[in-house]
Amino acid sequence: MKIQALTSGKTFKNYKALCGELGLEVKRSGDSRKAQFKELERYCTYSKDGHSIIIEEVFEQPLQKIKRKGNNIVYKDKIEKLLLHYFAVNDFPVSKFHLMQGIRLFNHNYKRFFGSKRKLAYLEDVEDVEVFHFFQCSFNCLKKSLERCLDDLVKRGLLIEEKSLIKVWRFRESMPSIATQNEVKIIKKIECSLLVEFNVTTKSDLMFTDKWPEFIDMLNKKLKEELYLRSYYVAKSYKHTCEKRRAKSVLSQEDMEFNLSGLNFTVCDQLYKNFYRYKQRTKNQMSLSNQLLLISKLIASKENKNWFERSSWDKGEVFG
Repeated sequence: MKIQALTSGKTFKNYKALCGELGLEVKRSGDSRKAQFKELERYCTYSKDGHSIIIEEVFEQPLQKIKRKGNNIVYKDKIEKLLLHYFAVNDFPVSKFHLMQGIRLFNHNYKRFFGSKRKLAYLEDVEDVEVFHFFQCSFNCLKKSLERCLDDLVKRGLLIEEKSLIKVWRFRESMPSIATQNEVKIIKKIECSLLVEFNVTTKSDLMFTDKWPEFIDMLNKKLKEELYLRSYYVAKSYKHTCEKRRAKSVLSQEDMEFNLSGLNFTVCDQLYKNFYRYKQRTKNQMSLSNQLLLISKLIASKENKNWFERSSWDKGEVFG
């Protein structure tokens, strides 16, 4: 990589232009591109605006390359146990967001403020940038953990992945229903037109920016005008491969609560560890006490509100 081409404030028109100036091979697959951007993060911080890539800060010394030890997830066992239980007692399609909340990867406030990040920043007297950073890092981390656990359960033959579908919330109806073929077609058309209008390729490019609320407002307005729908979401269901395994996966109420509470505590601790390492690595001015506040507000379940007091962290590193 030609790191001399990296300067603070420099904008590359698109991914291809970035590769050209840095002497990188243009990759076709998404995973290969992700690996290249992961390597780029050792040398600088960057942001995206549509297809453009903006270099923010170039490090004096490249960060140490992290060696991965397989695909280990700290709380993998608990997630898998709870997922197997969930799909043993539920056979209806569910969104990943709902599933993440269902196994207590975060609490109800996370969903409540996901589309109102500036409001949360105002209420808690925290900088907007810190709230946006928290949601982006935590959501990517937790969603990736969930997806890897689901994929692993499918590969091991414990779950069968059902076909995903779109469910819609209709006005005057109290429960979501499956979208018709015509509704799916129009929903995709509306979504594509808005992505073009916002100059992005996927909704993920907007999700953690201040343009997200505007995007959702426009999307819901068009859904109401063209289909008289309140909203929609992508849902998927999984089934156990055999009845005997399904029956064995059902947890007692006591075991379920134990695993839910334990998983939530570990998630709180691991997220704080991630933020702590990020601050040490990048010398970012981000406040650890603010990140601790957001974890307690948005992640910790009712029984784990005092999780930090029970953790092994040196309290002086946060409040000292």
